[in-house]
Amino acid sequence: MGKRELLLIAAFLVVGALAWRVTAPASTGDGSGFSIARVVRQARAAMRGERVGAPVRTTTETTPGEAVKTLLLEEFAGDVSVVGEDRPGATAELSGSVFGADEAESRARLAKVAVRFVEAGEVMRLAVTLPEVTQHRPSLDLRLTVPARLAVKLARIRGDVEIRGVAAVDLESRLGDLSVSDVAGLVRAEHRGGQVELTRVGEVTCEVSLADLRVTEVRGGLECETREGRFEARGIGGTTRVESKRTDLDFETLSGAVTIEAEDARVVLREQTAPITFTGDRSRLLLALAAPVEATITAEDAPVEVSLARGVGAAADLEVVDAALRLPEPLQPTSASENRQVFAGPVGGGGAPLVVRSRRGDVTVRR
Repeated sequence: MGKRELLLIAAFLVVGALAWRVTAPASTGDGSGFSIARVVRQARAAMRGERVGAPVRTTTETTPGEAVKTLLLEEFAGDVSVVGEDRPGATAELSGSVFGADEAESRARLAKVAVRFVEAGEVMRLAVTLPEVTQHRPSLDLRLTVPARLAVKLARIRGDVEIRGVAAVDLESRLGDLSVSDVAGLVRAEHRGGQVELTRVGEVTCEVSLADLRVTEVRGGLECETREGRFEARGIGGTTRVESKRTDLDFETLSGAVTIEAEDARVVLREQTAPITFTGDRSRLLLALAAPVEATITAEDAPVEVSLARGVGAAADLEVVDAALRLPEPLQPTSASENRQVFAGPVGGGGAPLVVRSRRGDVTVRR
């Protein structure tokens, strides 16, 4: 940068400062009015950066009243850990660093950090007060230990989240990994980015994007919308309903009825023992039936493969348009034309209905 550019910048700062001085309200005496020193500090911080840290370590405790049912935390940037225990009290520990352009500024910001519990009816809110910053945000970890009887609600959290051992979970988070385990009731999660693992919970409702999702050991049902990522589910006790776009699905041991709507995906269903309804658009389906259960499949622009376990048959009703139909020997299509093939009849001695309607995607049935 040349001397001419530096002079222009300096002149701009001076003119801006004078304009502010003329139009600014009178000082209230609390330091909020115009200050040349403040302008200098802000300019110095912009040039040198806010690199001087002050350590944060503050703890607060409380015993929530019997009416309290939910712990609430909103608008927090940093890693959060919540552990439920068989105890009457709740503890919050905030640690990390706040930053300033120099030691005095970082310590002044440290003095503004505060954590406290606030009860209001059935909700106990954790209020986290932080200094206002324009450059280097605080780097923080928040650890909570709460009575296991409480539900936990986290809203607008940015960072890694771990929750275990509480009554129920309702959360909205992004830009980090998410882990929820050992929750007796419903887990409702809205998450974007990172790795997501939900295990040993009562029931799941989720909306996940740009993430790898793994759900295991759910006593009740699973309902989820996914976008852009991978989704693995194992050991779901209730019904499963999934809407998926550009997400590969790998499911196994789903005890309840399954409904899947998929776009631009690869869907694998292993050891399926409950009825399934599948609607796919450009989504390849690999279905392994381990029991004679009803399956209804509608697919376009992607292949469908159905494997029947030993001793499992089906009452097949198959129609394929603009694609090939492949059947176990010696079975052949019961009718065929230039662009359409149909098979209606028993496979492997017959069994539950297997209905497939496919356009521009091959259909293969194996035994």
